[in-house]
Amino acid sequence: MIKISGKEKPKGQGGDVEGEDATPDLMNRSVVRAMTLLSELGNHPSGITAAELASITGLPRPTVFRLLQTLAYKGMAIRN
Repeated sequence: MIKISGKEKPKGQGGDVEGEDATPDLMNRSVVRAMTLLSELGNHPSGITAAELASITGLPRPTVFRLLQTLAYKGMAIRN
């Protein structure tokens, strides 16, 4: 079973998308980025554009678009 921890993540434990080495070697950077997008989508229940997500998260627009397409395909996001 996996549970969400209520603890704050220690510094240097991934989750940041700035810089190539921000994600530790044993973590998948694409998954971290997708989770970052999902987290930000949760902050905007009425919706947000891919361009706005890219600006807020600091991720490249093509990456945001590609990840959103995948999240929509898997039913994790809705495209209007």
